[in-house]
Amino acid sequence: MNDNKKSEIKSDIELKQLREDLVNGFYRLIQTARVHDDKNQTVKSCLNNFLNSLNTCFEDSDVVDIQISTGRIYLQDEQLYFRKELSGVMQEIIQLIEKRQIQGIRFYPSIIEAEMHQVLEFVRMFYNAGKKDEPQEYIFDRIQQSEFIWTEILHRQDTGSESASLEKIALSKKAEQIKKAKISYSYALSSIKEVVTKIAARKPAGIRKSIRMVQNMVELVLQDDPVLISMSTIKDYDDYTYTHSVNVAILSMCLGKYIGLSKEPLLKLGICGLFHDLGKVDVPQEILNKPGKLNDDEFERMQQHSLDSVRHIIKMNAPRKLKSSISFTTNRTPYEI
Repeated sequence: MNDNKKSEIKSDIELKQLREDLVNGFYRLIQTARVHDDKNQTVKSCLNNFLNSLNTCFEDSDVVDIQISTGRIYLQDEQLYFRKELSGVMQEIIQLIEKRQIQGIRFYPSIIEAEMHQVLEFVRMFYNAGKKDEPQEYIFDRIQQSEFIWTEILHRQDTGSESASLEKIALSKKAEQIKKAKISYSYALSSIKEVVTKIAARKPAGIRKSIRMVQNMVELVLQDDPVLISMSTIKDYDDYTYTHSVNVAILSMCLGKYIGLSKEPLLKLGICGLFHDLGKVDVPQEILNKPGKLNDDEFERMQQHSLDSVRHIIKMNAPRKLKSSISFTTNRTPYEI
């Protein structure tokens, strides 16, 4: 057997082992975290093992999906096969996910930089969801309200009865995409309003909700960008600054997709588009809403809003690395280049 063939086999074996370690590690972490506190050494060890496996997977992908379908486990849409001695554990994982009435769970690379107590809080929440009457809704609500910006649940796919025509299924999926686009647009609008309101009141502003909304829009852009582009034609002149910011975020991400950007850069691009006009909160309303041409002093004041945007971003409650990235690119969105 030649060396290349040996290398390929070794690579396949290593890949299989990594998949086993990741899914098994997730299960072990849940089982230990539910009975021990954060200081327990076994909990710490299980958490490190799980994060290390995730980190290795992120070398080849922007997200990691663990999901089930027809009684099988899939990682990145590929069915996993395990050693016989792990078959019992794998069945328990399948039951664990099925009981929560979801298809699976998705992790983003930012989980690697998350605080240990946050990850363990999520793991315990995920386990406790099995005791709720509506586990899927419980998990979704907790993710929306918490610091878990590095994860989301994968909903079960309902394609209707087997007798449904392909055309009806396609129309149903399209309608669902449009619905998701409208919800995402509305939530993004709400999140930017919330941030601006806090900044105007000189209160601390966080961007957790905004990040989550942009993550949702990135998924929509990658699946069906014309749906979101159609949303970007909205022009509410009573809320022009807000709708303009959301529209810039959408158009920026769509352009980013067409030049081949992956999910993480698209996420940053969308956040930059959403926050690129934050500095306008400091511009007097009589200048912002002036119907005619601005005079020299007014124009000079308007030009300062870009630097003011950066100043407000720096003061936000957000990871320093993310704020640096947004501050550097917030005035370089494709919309304005």
